[in-house]
Amino acid sequence: MKRILSLALCAIVAVTCFTGCASSQQMPETEKASTAAADTKVVETVMGPVEIPNNPKRIASALIGITGYLTALDMIPVGTATQSGFPDYIKSNLAGSVDLGETDSLNLEALMELEPDLIIGIASVHKEQYELLSAIAPTVLLESATDDWATFHTVAQLVGKQETASELQKEYDERSTKLQQEIKEKYPQGAKVAYMRVQGKELQMLNPDSVYFKDLYHDMSWTSASEGVVDFGDGWNATISMEALPQLDMDYLILAVRPDETSQQAYTELKKSAVWQSLDVVKKENTAIVDANIWFASSDPIALNIRLDNIEDMMLR
Repeated sequence: MKRILSLALCAIVAVTCFTGCASSQQMPETEKASTAAADTKVVETVMGPVEIPNNPKRIASALIGITGYLTALDMIPVGTATQSGFPDYIKSNLAGSVDLGETDSLNLEALMELEPDLIIGIASVHKEQYELLSAIAPTVLLESATDDWATFHTVAQLVGKQETASELQKEYDERSTKLQQEIKEKYPQGAKVAYMRVQGKELQMLNPDSVYFKDLYHDMSWTSASEGVVDFGDGWNATISMEALPQLDMDYLILAVRPDETSQQAYTELKKSAVWQSLDVVKKENTAIVDANIWFASSDPIALNIRLDNIEDMMLR
């Protein structure tokens, strides 16, 4: 397979060179340079300057988080890396996209067959494959894919959708601010919220003071429901037993469940338990059972708005 891939990449380079030579014979140099300048732009990346199309049409995403950004911009990739398949919340949007496998083990042969005009990946994962990817199509590796809006705007700039990105952020900010104000009016002293997840067979409490969640707690005027019950140490989460749940002082409970079979089975057993059914938040239906892919692995506007939906349904219904 490696030999086939190497030969294929060599063929790509050869065809590119031949096409370039033929074009240069048929078109004057000044006209050729003018046309190229109009059709492409140079962007600075962690791997140096890269010339990409001004308006790419066949984009391949090497990270599912990037796919979420592209989907929000209505730029459906021709192929995308996945995490055990397409996420449910954007699955219908990706009906025409080719599954390129896991982000750290991309199917390069399938990628070549798609003939993308732009590949977007992330440096921390794809740096070692950069030359291979660049031989297939112009490749931009992002420095980070974790900062919600900064990375989103970077992707939007790459695909010529800056105005759309700005409008989406404006709409989200306005909605989030309105929701925050309504929650503050309902809970002037702040609501006590427990944020947990089912990870495999483990039930985990998430640390509201960690860098990952403190902004959420601050923005929504939430206070910790685990004070004096859970010792996080320096970590962002801690395993908690089912028997400790009644000790939590909570007005609301958010439980993020991963989509894998083990986590889903653990949640099924949890909700059937006498302990779970005895909790006041469960009896009052003050719970939000949410998709861990949306709350942990995604930061695009579609996912962020679903999070607001979950919070609004839980607290303001």
